[in-house]
Amino acid sequence: MQTVEDIIRRAQRLLGTIGSSDNAPVGETTDALEAYNSLQRGLFGGNPVGVRLDPQPAPTGTLVRHGALYQAGLAVATLTMPAIAREGFNFGVAMRGTSALTLSGGALIEGGASVTLNTAGEYQYFYRGDTGTFRRVIDQALTDAPLFPADLHDALAAMLAFRLAAEFGEGQTMAASIPKLADQAAQAFAVRYGRRGRNAPDQPFSLLNRRAATGAAAV
Repeated sequence: MQTVEDIIRRAQRLLGTIGSSDNAPVGETTDALEAYNSLQRGLFGGNPVGVRLDPQPAPTGTLVRHGALYQAGLAVATLTMPAIAREGFNFGVAMRGTSALTLSGGALIEGGASVTLNTAGEYQYFYRGDTGTFRRVIDQALTDAPLFPADLHDALAAMLAFRLAAEFGEGQTMAASIPKLADQAAQAFAVRYGRRGRNAPDQPFSLLNRRAATGAAAV
């Protein structure tokens, strides 16, 4: 199973900062993990995975709205997951006070039948179609499994390589292939998660540029 550290090492190899069997210095790995989590947060910030979460009243019944941030009140409540969700379907819950909210129902959540939230804070989940489960969107550690499916891991590495080069100057002179790979990676995410109506084609690639996908200035 690939880990976040594997993706970071792949990005560093693309930049030429480490060899195939080398390990980057601890400081560089820490910076790269910070950049990885920043990239992940950007992907869930409305472009390209889903839409920005907007506030909704306290949840009751079955979850039906994509891109909602449900405001849980003080009462105990249950929110039922849809049996089948669209790839990338995401929602959030804002917990306040001492309320308890149980997420359960058709689809799995974090690999189980239900999750009960009883700690104040915000929680965001998105649907992985390949595993049929909702996963919590949270900053990752080096040993964590990436939130996204395995066929997008190379795309993540390409976008991270571009971000590291732009933000930290890694690789000094960026290889000409890196911007192209980052563009192709952004397109892969757009195809997988781009919103579309019934019978509508995939979102045109031109609507998603490298700057939006990576959070870095274009070169």
